[in-house]
Amino acid sequence: MGKHNSINEIAKIIQERCNSRRGFDELKLLLLDSGVPKDDLLDFFITPEGENFPIGISSYALKERMVLDKNFFHRLAISLCRLLDAKRRGILRQAFKNDGLVLDKEEIFNKDEIVFTVYYSDIDRTIRVNKKNIARPRLNNENDNVFSYIYENPNRSLKVDADYKLDGKVEVLKSLDDVVKNLQFFGEARRLFFPKVGDKEIEFRNPITRGELKDRGFDEKMTEDDLFPEKKSGTKRNKKSK
Repeated sequence: MGKHNSINEIAKIIQERCNSRRGFDELKLLLLDSGVPKDDLLDFFITPEGENFPIGISSYALKERMVLDKNFFHRLAISLCRLLDAKRRGILRQAFKNDGLVLDKEEIFNKDEIVFTVYYSDIDRTIRVNKKNIARPRLNNENDNVFSYIYENPNRSLKVDADYKLDGKVEVLKSLDDVVKNLQFFGEARRLFFPKVGDKEIEFRNPITRGELKDRGFDEKMTEDDLFPEKKSGTKRNKKSK
């Protein structure tokens, strides 16, 4: 099966379904449910002068509205998907996949959209998640050296060898668990960015995409403030690490 553009595929499906009065009535309801004002409905239908019943739809008007109005596009696609049989629903989902999107039961999202990024600068040594300051390791101490290395080598498992060197490069004398704690990654933040932390092995995930959040069961609506809440005492988390 060839690739389909999601907007073209939606227009194609609607064209096919609008072959009867029932089909046109169905489309009117879809458009209204998708946020089109009642007074704008005529823009989408081709109706001969002097006639009350449309003979077709305007694919141009439909596609233009989907391009310009993301909410309309999403709501129309989701509503339409619920009306289709399994085979045609699969074709529509594949069209979204080809566009780098995921068509879910209740939403559409870009699985490659980056939600969280950890930043680390050698200049000020401040660790940030998006725009939130998290920690500032002291220059050339173990926390600083370990994090500097894993920051440059994300998304793979790194192991401590018999000589107590991480990946054969960086000396590690304290436990990797303590390093992660000293860097102020606790709870959900630790689970998200450090899915693997053991005595001899660590994995740092960065950046985090919306697809990864969904696949790993995290709340897709959480923010960096949810991951790194301020301490009850009011002490900020961007303190110097030991």
